[in-house]
Amino acid sequence: MGGGLESAVARAKLNPARGQRLSMPRRFVIKELRGLQRREAAIYEELWQGGSRPPAARVLGSDCSGEAHYLYLEEIRPLSSWPWADTATAAAVCRILARFHRAAVPTAREFSDWDYEAELARSARDTLDLALAAKDHAGVRCWRRMGELRRVVAALPALRASVQYRHGHDE
Repeated sequence: MGGGLESAVARAKLNPARGQRLSMPRRFVIKELRGLQRREAAIYEELWQGGSRPPAARVLGSDCSGEAHYLYLEEIRPLSSWPWADTATAAAVCRILARFHRAAVPTAREFSDWDYEAELARSARDTLDLALAAKDHAGVRCWRRMGELRRVVAALPALRASVQYRHGHDE
């Protein structure tokens, strides 16, 4: 299954033998990371090194094989396909994102030359382009909230600057 614009993702389910106990959840997600995507493995590692549980899926394991890095993550099922429709759910998502942004700044070497803001802006433009092009089997555009998406993409630099400013002044 697709993992968004960047990574390949698969859901897996273990079926243990009768009476066998598992040391991990029966359902989990496998993410294949290649090239610059491999940074995601370092991000998870940094997040999980702290003493408290970070606002991210739990890493069950990882493996490097040739050109790819595989992450085995706990499966987190979405509460809805569009969480922003319900203000209480949207507020909860925003609180989790704020907690994530208050986490310690990663120290790994992989992050020292990373122009995250430029990459995020490029990803936002790619998302907008994909949303404009994506149509279902009947030719109807899959994303029906184009105005909202365009506004978020346009506002992203100011939103990011606000998050960074607040992060630097909250602590």
